[in-house]
Amino acid sequence: MADEEEISEMSIELSMLDKLKARVQLARKIENSLHKIKKTNHDRNWMKETAEVLGVELDSDFVR
Repeated sequence: MADEEEISEMSIELSMLDKLKARVQLARKIENSLHKIKKTNHDRNWMKETAEVLGVELDSDFVR
């Protein structure tokens, strides 16, 4: 299509690519860690609430 605008190329210094790659990898690791913590907390809260509704006590190891 002749009406579409072309995306202009962006010049990047090759020396910066390694630094950018390292930062992206670190950001992924942080995001994965935060996701695991959030999921664990959600699962733990769900178990506590469900146990409370059912009138069951959770193991003391689980509560910690």
